[in-house]
Amino acid sequence: MRTATTLTRFRTQVAHLHSGPTLVSPASACSILLVLILAVPPASASPAVEGRMTSQYRPLSPSPSSTSNSLHGVSALSATDAWAVGEYVEDGTGAKSSLILRWNGQTWLQIPSPNPSSTQNSLVDVSAVTASDAWAVGGFTDDSTESNQTLILHWDGVGWSAIPSPNPGVNGYLSGVTALSGTDAWAVGSFENSSGYDRTLILHWDGAGWARVVSPNPNPRHNYLIDVSAVSTRDVWAVGDMRLNGGDSLVLRWDGMRWSKVPSPNPSYRALLYGVSAASASDAWAVGGTCCNRTLILHWNGTQWSRDRSPSPGGGSDDHFLNSASAISAQEAWAVGHACKRIVGGVNDAMRCHTFTAHWDGTRWSRIRSPNPSSSDLGVNSGIANELNGVSAISTTDVWAVGEYTEDVSRATLTLILHWDGAAWSQA
Repeated sequence: MRTATTLTRFRTQVAHLHSGPTLVSPASACSILLVLILAVPPASASPAVEGRMTSQYRPLSPSPSSTSNSLHGVSALSATDAWAVGEYVEDGTGAKSSLILRWNGQTWLQIPSPNPSSTQNSLVDVSAVTASDAWAVGGFTDDSTESNQTLILHWDGVGWSAIPSPNPGVNGYLSGVTALSGTDAWAVGSFENSSGYDRTLILHWDGAGWARVVSPNPNPRHNYLIDVSAVSTRDVWAVGDMRLNGGDSLVLRWDGMRWSKVPSPNPSYRALLYGVSAASASDAWAVGGTCCNRTLILHWNGTQWSRDRSPSPGGGSDDHFLNSASAISAQEAWAVGHACKRIVGGVNDAMRCHTFTAHWDGTRWSRIRSPNPSSSDLGVNSGIANELNGVSAISTTDVWAVGEYTEDVSRATLTLILHWDGAAWSQA
């Protein structure tokens, strides 16, 4: 999700979370999305690290690296228990390591996490069932083959450990996970087959092990899954996109027996879905963006998917995108991402980017003011100064959003965690 190598919304979005060399050929933004997000060198199991304060007394979440730190996913269980995952660049070696933070009701702490690769490891999503049962997924680069592999970590209440996961083909990765119970969890992503084409990847946990489940690939060449959300054992959604006529949204549904493609709106020649969250069998949201840098919000009413009005659509030279959604009822849902405005002038122009939080109240989506620690205007291909990548809502007065921002003086990328208390967002 970081490494702006192209001007397309999708690739910038996927790449923006990572700076550094591309791990695989950027045949698609989606592959970059997770492949670049990989971060790791076996980080030593250091004790938990508390968030620190700046000279302005702004509370900061842990950022182990002096140069690059990012958070991509968050999962909250209660007011005193939440997880956030991502990666950071090791000072000195430049290797990328997985990053796991935990909220204990008072502060965010860094928790030691496995790093199977000596060069690149990354976590992209997390889902907690109980205080002693949580999953985190992403990818790593195999030291011997230099191929990207799926990465699944499990929390048992004491520590995080790597769990064996299927790796069909090559350059596999996982970008979404959802857990219903100790014997029912799903993870989604993509991999490259022997012909060099991208295929959807869906894995299921039955309490004993992770196994691949057959999934549709509507496009003969390129298909990607980015996120997954489960309502019950017989009702699970997965979203992403497929490269057909420039790129179409891709929505799959599990009915307890099989995965099948469900028709979804494609308002432009390129529609990308990055997040999905289902509150019930007749109420689900999917978010992302389209061609021309516009936000995209889709709603499932139990019968079909339709496009809903976005509170800040973007378009033109502006760049707006939604990365994640969290719905807890028909009257309560959140979506987060970024809203950038092109600043004309200078050598390469620049983008002034702010965090973007949108709230659904049962009638309409409204943009809600949110903190922006960075005031930097970055070059068009230099990343995003303030970005939110994941959101998790517990109640109307308890919501977490995570991402990263560019520190104004050092230009280091630091972790960003925001909290909603029912009245306003604040940096935590």
